[in-house]
Formats: sequence, C-alpha cells, structure tokens
Amino acid sequence: MTHRNPTVVAVYKLSPRRNAKRFMKVFRGPHIDKINNTRSRDLPKGAEILDLGIGESFISKWKKKHKIYSITK
Repeated sequence: MTHRNPTVVAVYKLSPRRNAKRFMKVFRGPHIDKINNTRSRDLPKGAEILDLGIGESFISKWKKKHKIYSITK
C-alpha cells in the first residue's frame, strides 16, 4: 500500500523588508521536511519562509491573510 504525501503550502518573501511582496507555492509531492531544509532548491535561495503548512485549506486562508492574488508554480 502506497501513501501519497499531502499537499504542502509555503508562503515566503525574497526581501528582508517589512512590506516585501509575498509569494505562495503549493507542493503536491515532496515531504514538508524536504521543503523546510535550507539546502532545498524548492524555494528560491535566500527566501524567508513566513508560513508553512500541510493541507489544502491553508491556500484560501493564507491568500486572504497575506493578500496573495496568484500562486507561484
């Protein structure tokens, strides 16, 4: 029996500024620990992770919270 990894949602920003633009990326394959690793290439280098969660319900919640209008693929 194979287990599929759940959906992982990450919200990050690329600049240390307070009002920097925020980006959302949805992962459907890798485990959350692989994304949270600093050596991972899943997020851009130097990105500061603001929110990281498991489940599709976070997509709509964090789009409203961070005012994100499009999702990065």
